[in-house]
Amino acid sequence: MARLFISHSSKDTVPAIAFKQWLGNNGWPEEDVFLDVEDIGGGERWKDALRKAHMRCEAVILLASPDALSSPECLTEVRKAEDFGKEIIVVLLRDLTVDDGRLQSFKERQIVDLSAPPLAHAEQVEFRGTKQQVLFNGEALAKVRDYLFKRGITPESYPWPPEGKADAYPFPGLSAFTEDDAAVFFGRDADILNALDEFQLLRRKGSPRFLALQAASGAVGSSQSRVSSALARSSVDMLCRVAHAADRAADLCPHRKRVGGEQRVARR
Repeated sequence: MARLFISHSSKDTVPAIAFKQWLGNNGWPEEDVFLDVEDIGGGERWKDALRKAHMRCEAVILLASPDALSSPECLTEVRKAEDFGKEIIVVLLRDLTVDDGRLQSFKERQIVDLSAPPLAHAEQVEFRGTKQQVLFNGEALAKVRDYLFKRGITPESYPWPPEGKADAYPFPGLSAFTEDDAAVFFGRDADILNALDEFQLLRRKGSPRFLALQAASGAVGSSQSRVSSALARSSVDMLCRVAHAADRAADLCPHRKRVGGEQRVARR
């Protein structure tokens, strides 16, 4: 599952490859970074592949240039990311400055200028049989790395075993997974990302601050809520409280009514 989605113009393919290579050199594995030049198979429709990768990611990095800002595809990718509450980082590649009017709609986003002098960082890349050198601003690259780390989107976000549990097992048996097991809670990637997107939207909108996760008994609902809240604390900067007891539902949701021995949530 790719955690980072790189959006770029086809005219900026070489610097996009160089940027992904820099991410790789800083610890992000190949499967964590989606770049359509390399990652779409020949037999797969590219639009469908882009859609799937975009939905699964945690952050979208827009490699901005005049061509990218005039590209309907790039703008659509960014707008979808905003709708789903994804993190968005705007990285200036060329022919733009931070105060450029074309960046007005991104003024509240993290904007980093890789093209500002001094261009002291070099990446050697090969594309279609040709070797090329791409120069970036080293301090700007460090800002991108630091921002991703602050958002919890790091190459090693959840090491195993957890701290203080050297003898921990990856399969807890009948017990629910806890926050400490986030590193080995797999098979629910789509559900976890959906929950994180909802947390992002809650933080942006400011209210309400209640998110209900509903699942049938035995469907890993308790594990899902604990792991999702752990990820939200690290990547969304939210203080999360997880409650599971059904008999306390009325305290958490005052609009819940008991009908015929069952609890229902009144529509508002």
